[in-house]
Amino acid sequence: MAVGPEIHINKNKKQLLQLLVQLIYEDLKKNSANNNLPDDEIVLSPVDAHLLQSLIDALLQDEEFILTSEFLENIATLDNNNVRQMKKIFLSFREARGKSRALEGIRWNEFQIRLGISNDFITKTSVVSPIPMETFIKKEKSLFISMRFPTAVTTELVKFVSQQKSNVIRVLRKENLLPKRSVKNVFSKIKEKISKNKYSIPKKKVYAATVLLSNMAVLYTTRDWSAIGVLSSMAGTASTIFTDDKKK
Repeated sequence: MAVGPEIHINKNKKQLLQLLVQLIYEDLKKNSANNNLPDDEIVLSPVDAHLLQSLIDALLQDEEFILTSEFLENIATLDNNNVRQMKKIFLSFREARGKSRALEGIRWNEFQIRLGISNDFITKTSVVSPIPMETFIKKEKSLFISMRFPTAVTTELVKFVSQQKSNVIRVLRKENLLPKRSVKNVFSKIKEKISKNKYSIPKKKVYAATVLLSNMAVLYTTRDWSAIGVLSSMAGTASTIFTDDKKK
């Protein structure tokens, strides 16, 4: 029997994630019953808007979120200027999740290989290869199921992530770069719109925020879930910057 992901999420992030999932679920129900609603916007009640703004405020001040955002924006472009800091973030949060410091250098190298940013497939302990995109999508679905998202929300988010596969590959190949603050901006742009008394927000940003939060919860756990969390976070962030893949 397959072991599910090890999920680490604090109270504020969990409440924010639950609210985002609720907004997606209610939007899917509304749109199935009323075709006159905007297709690319999710409409908020004043209560939900206030709560969403408050939870995002707290998130943007969360130290782990700040460091993880930096990690996600830089991991595909490791060089002599940032590799030490990215490795420090990765290993320190692994340790915070109760992981042993033994063989930490090998764990860091294996993570990079599984992510697809290192060509050295042979480590001192095993032969490792990049995670295939098909496996990544299947694991992403299993994460949403483990988090008990409604089936309709899981289906919608898996489709959303799948449409970003080419963008993820381009980020990994350094053909597209995630700009500084691009992860934070997924959330801050939602907050900014609500602060202007706008009670509808782009559906794409709600989906991206949901994907980011859920995948941040599995980062720094196992080698594979860390790689999957990064791949999906790249997909969520890329969706707000680059053009979507064509639907097939």
